[in-house]
Order: sequence, then C-alpha cells, then structure tokens
Amino acid sequence: MKWHKKIRWQTLLVLFPLLWTTIAVPVAAEGRFTDLTSDHWAFAPVSRMAQTGIISGYPDGSFRAGNAVSTGEFIKMAIVAGDGENRAIGSRPSAHASATDHWAAPYYDAGITAEHFTGFDIGRRSLDHPITRDKMALIVNALLGDRPIAEGRPYGEWLNEIRDVNSRTPYEYSIVRSFAAGILTGYPDGTFRPKGILSRAEAAVVFSKLEDYLTLEEETTPEAERTPAEEKDLFVIIGSVMTSEPPETLTFTMHDYDSFPDDTLAELGFLLKQYLPEQGTAIESAFIDFSAKPAGPGRQGIRKQYFGELPVLMERVSSTLRIFVFPAGYTSRTWDTVPGQINEAFF
Repeated sequence: MKWHKKIRWQTLLVLFPLLWTTIAVPVAAEGRFTDLTSDHWAFAPVSRMAQTGIISGYPDGSFRAGNAVSTGEFIKMAIVAGDGENRAIGSRPSAHASATDHWAAPYYDAGITAEHFTGFDIGRRSLDHPITRDKMALIVNALLGDRPIAEGRPYGEWLNEIRDVNSRTPYEYSIVRSFAAGILTGYPDGTFRPKGILSRAEAAVVFSKLEDYLTLEEETTPEAERTPAEEKDLFVIIGSVMTSEPPETLTFTMHDYDSFPDDTLAELGFLLKQYLPEQGTAIESAFIDFSAKPAGPGRQGIRKQYFGELPVLMERVSSTLRIFVFPAGYTSRTWDTVPGQINEAFF
C-alpha cells in the first residue's frame, strides 16, 4: 500500500455515507450534531473529523454515534484515505458492476486491487453488514503499510498484552500491529474482542488516531528517508515490517511479486547470499518452491522450517511475499516447528 503523504488528510478521506445508502449529508460548519453533546466521550474526535469533512450526519442533523458502521462504508473511507486518486471512484463503474450492484462495489474492487484485503477475508455479500474489529484491524494494518511499528519492543510482548488474541486468532498480525501503533485499543479487561462491531463514534476515533500517527511519522522521518516507493527501483526491500522480534531478524519483502518473479528472484538470490552466505542458497531454493505453489482461495500461504539453526518463515499475502529469518534459538507461541520439519499451509 502506497500512502500519498503529500496529499492532505482533509482532501483524502471521504464523508461517511449514511448506513445502507450512498448519500452523504453535510453537517453544520462547526461540526456539531443535535444528538452529540460536549460531554459525550467521542465529542472531540467526531467534531474534529466532521470539521475536516471526513464524516457527516443525517438529514435531521443527528450523528447517531452508536450506530454500527457497515463494511462497505469503512472500505470506502479506507480506499479514499489511502489513495487520493480514488476520490472520484464512486462516479466510475466497477469492472463487475451492474445496474443493481451495491453502491460500495467500486470501493470493494479497489480494496482488492490495493491488497487491503482479499475476497476470502471480506466477501462482497458482507458490504451491508457491520464491520467487525478484526476486519477493521486488517484494513488499518494495510493503511499503515510497511512502516516499523513501536520499534524496540518485541512482537511477543504486544501479543501477550491482549488476552483474547493468540497465534490461532484470525488476523492476529493485523490486530497486534494496529494495537502496537496505538490506532486500535483494547478494553479495560485486557481483551480486544475481535468479533465486536464498530460504531460511528469509534470509527471517528480510529481515523483521528490514524491521522495523528501518520502525521507524526511524516514529521519525524528525515527528508532523505521519504523517497516515495514508486521512485525506488527495488524488487526486494530489506527491513523490519513490524517490531524487531528479536532485533537480529532479517526481513525480505517483495511487493507485486507475481508481476516480476524473475527479476525479483535474481535480486533476492543475490541478497540472500550476501547476508546469509551459508544458508542463502538453500533458503532461495525453498522460496522458489514455496512461491510457485498455488495459494488458497484467499491467496495466502505460509511455510515454516529451519535452515541450520535459523528458523525461517515465508508468507504470501496476495502478491506480496516475505521471508523472515529469525536468529538461532528463536522461539515463540507462534513458532510450532522443529528442525527437520516443514510446516506449510495455503488458505
């Protein structure tokens, strides 16, 4: 996902459409609503997002903060937030659209194309259903991109903070990463409640936090490191995707792999042999085997095995593939493989 930093947030985010409809109704200039008083817990973020045009109310002037946000609505906001060029997508027909197609279908298709999620993650039939917190985390994580999150603290420590999320929880990675960035928070009892729903007020808070996080990240990133991804002629990017787990972990990321497999493999082979002269050739061979296998219906796959003393994780999420090379002796609740064993799954 390529975040367009040069475009102001105020121009990026789309107005909340009314539940079950495509109509967005402007609110008063001061961003206040008839049913939202200053003592409401979400008054500040709702007012802020309304003033910048991110959300809107109903024709009667109400906001209805407790109403659930549909999956289609949240996807629409995410698409417009992530790519300013998609602001007018609502006026363009979807490649699969028909006269009776859902209003959010173009945004749904754009989300698939942008690899924010797959059809296995979020089905087209769910567009009118309230979005759940785990699917919210999936999309937020996509918007965060490959930025290092909460550096200096191991991933396992963040995972252990959430009582009802573990290695078997769907979208565990997205949940933990969004949690570590401070975009999504848990409840006082230490749970995240992945299947809980998202209210309109909560959505305002999420996008407010996301705006703050990305703005701070841009302001604190040295100018020399702000080169847009499209200007880099790299097929393989080396660097932490998340927290260092542990700091010695080597991560090789390949975006749009299916479009440039030969060029990517050539660069990957060179880098593997440069960084891992003893295990590089064997890891490259295993990756070629893994990447050539058909992914599951969700276009996702995972492979775990040892190369010498090094635990190695390979993963596919749509056309993005990664290799995580952990240091010798690495163990965690999510690593259930022993030397000599290959654990592989496609889903």
